[in-house]
Amino acid sequence: DFESGTPVLTHPHKDEIGILLNRFEHLKKRLQYSKKELEKAQHQIYQAEKLASVGRLASGVAHEVNNPLNGMRFCVYSIKKDPENTTQTKEYLNLINEGLEQIESVVTKLLGYSRQRPTSIEPVVIDDKLKTVLELLEYRLKEKTIQVNIRRTSDIKHIKADPHLLQEMMMNLLLNSLDALDSFGSITITIGQPDLNTVSLSFHDNGTGIKKEDMKLIFDPFYSTKDTGKGTGLGLSVTQGIVELHHGTISVKSEPGSFTEFIVHLPITPENEHSHR
Repeated sequence: DFESGTPVLTHPHKDEIGILLNRFEHLKKRLQYSKKELEKAQHQIYQAEKLASVGRLASGVAHEVNNPLNGMRFCVYSIKKDPENTTQTKEYLNLINEGLEQIESVVTKLLGYSRQRPTSIEPVVIDDKLKTVLELLEYRLKEKTIQVNIRRTSDIKHIKADPHLLQEMMMNLLLNSLDALDSFGSITITIGQPDLNTVSLSFHDNGTGIKKEDMKLIFDPFYSTKDTGKGTGLGLSVTQGIVELHHGTISVKSEPGSFTEFIVHLPITPENEHSHR
C-alpha cells in the first residue's frame, strides 16, 4: 500500500494491465516523494517561525543579559580599585558568579527553544513548559505591564506530547496575545480537562480582538493583520499544525475591541505516539 511503501507486483506482459500497473507504480513513487518533500517544507516553516519568535524576544533577552553584565562590570571595577580588601573581593566574586549563572540560564533557555529537534512524544509536565515560556517572555510582559493569570479547573499535571512543540505552541499563542494588548492588559491561561481523555488550554486576552471578516483567515499561512515587520503571519498556522500533529483541535472566540480567546484541546495520550515530523 502507499503508506507502507510495499511494491505493487507488476504484470509480466506488456498488455494494458501491465502498462497500467507500471504507471500506477510510477505514480505511487511520485506521491511518496511529494509527501516527503511536503513534510520537509513543513518542518522548515516550523523552524522559520520559531526563529522569528526568537527575534521578537531579542530585546527582552538583551535586557536579561545586560543587567547582570552591568553588575559584574561594577564588581570588577570595585575589586580593581581596592584589591587588598579580601572581604569585598569574596562578596563581589560571589555576585559575579550569580550574574554568570543568570546569563547562562537565559542563553540556555533561548538555545533550547530555537534548536531543531525531531518530534518525540513523551510525558510532559504542562506547568514546566508554561513556566519556561513565561520566563522567556518576562521582559516583554513587564515592559507592557501585562498581568498573567493562570487558572486551573482540573488537577491534571501532564500529558503525552512533544515537549518542544508544546512549548512552541504556547509561545506562539502568548506572543499573539501580547501583540494584541496595550499597556496594563491581561492574559488568562486556563488549564482544564473537559473529559477523561482530553486536556484543554485556553489563552484569553482583553486586547484588540479579531474582526469578523478576519476570523476565517487567521490560520492561513502568511496571513497577518500586524504591521509589516511585526510578524511573519505563520504563528497561528504553525500552531494549528502542531495541534493537529497531536490529533487535537484549536478554536477561537473573539469580540473586536474586547477580547480574544484561543482554546486548544489535546488528547492526554495521542493515538500515534511515534509520529515524526
